[in-house]
Amino acid sequence: MNERQLTERQHFVPQFYLRNFTNKDNKLHIFSAKDRRVMKPRGASSVCYESFFYAAETGKPDDISHEVEEYFSTHIEDPLSKEIPVIIDKIENYQQIFDNEKYTLAIFMSTMWLRNPSMRIQINDMQEKALKWINKIRYSHPNIDDELDKFEKAEGYPLSAEERDDLKLMMINEEYDLEFSNQSHLEFMLNAEHMRGFTNLFYGQHWVVHISKCERQFVTSDNPVTTVAPPREEFYGPTFLERTHFFPLTPNVTIEAVYPRNEHGKKLIRKTHFGRDEHVIDTINLHMAGQAEYLYASRPDEIEWFKQYVERIERVKQQMVRLGLKP
Repeated sequence: MNERQLTERQHFVPQFYLRNFTNKDNKLHIFSAKDRRVMKPRGASSVCYESFFYAAETGKPDDISHEVEEYFSTHIEDPLSKEIPVIIDKIENYQQIFDNEKYTLAIFMSTMWLRNPSMRIQINDMQEKALKWINKIRYSHPNIDDELDKFEKAEGYPLSAEERDDLKLMMINEEYDLEFSNQSHLEFMLNAEHMRGFTNLFYGQHWVVHISKCERQFVTSDNPVTTVAPPREEFYGPTFLERTHFFPLTPNVTIEAVYPRNEHGKKLIRKTHFGRDEHVIDTINLHMAGQAEYLYASRPDEIEWFKQYVERIERVKQQMVRLGLKP
């Protein structure tokens, strides 16, 4: 490994983006959705990172992590940090958003979506399910004993009849765990075709830009691009374009990307929400909370709202239990 200073805190959500949600003291108000508690406010540099997140193995420094961190910083974040604020200003001032500006936002959404830990989990889960399915078929086949005979001969390790039966049952019943490096996720998110392809998909969706002019504000999270899928109607489930994606840009602006049903209409419309529309902002925020470990807001009352919401849900559950109902 080269003798150079490696960045240990490797962010998967850009700091320039998170600063849109900081308060006057440059702090984020935080709610832990996992632990259901309010946390101490922190700066943007202190959240949404892992130690050597872009390494082949998280937490273990290597040249790969340095190259990936440098790539995102230089080629993605630096130019976007200059372009995104201009587009946000145009949105808030009801100026026309041109196709190239929508595409710039789509690039931002795509990179945030691809590099997030939730994507890493999805990729590893898919690998695990695929390998377990292959092993299940393989160990259910009568020829597996021939394979095990070859294994014994190659390794010089004989298996008893009981060990063979236990191994077969373990594989068939999928009673084992698999661990993966970050290689598949790194290859997936850095693939130029994937980046371009998902950017085009985000861009191709119909966008509703929600602007809050009421008392409630939008929050963001450690998983800023939130996906909401419609009910499964076919074997393979809904396509990317059929899924809804929420992406908060600021406490007052959120993009909702939906299925492009109106091909001849506007590809981007604005919806301004006033005093009676608090429920719209609340619903979008709850979608965000459903797929996040941490929520970030510019005001403490927005975080307090989540705490009170969770407490109300818990009281309802307890009441259902007392009535003999299943919550």
